[in-house]
Amino acid sequence: MRDLNDFYWKQVEYCRQSAKQAANKKDRDFWLGLAAGWESMLERYRKLTAARAMADRSSGNKKSEQAA
Repeated sequence: MRDLNDFYWKQVEYCRQSAKQAANKKDRDFWLGLAAGWESMLERYRKLTAARAMADRSSGNKKSEQAA
């Protein structure tokens, strides 16, 4: 799922760059708001993947033991 992490990050960067190039405050605020939204999704995604990884480690490879 690294691709999704990269996708979110690229959106954040695009919005920040667009904010820097904005012609006026209204447009700049719009792009910065979008960047904040993408950052929020990125943070939620990172927390979710960390929680899943922790759950997988704490389960102790039960899936692979059942398959054997």
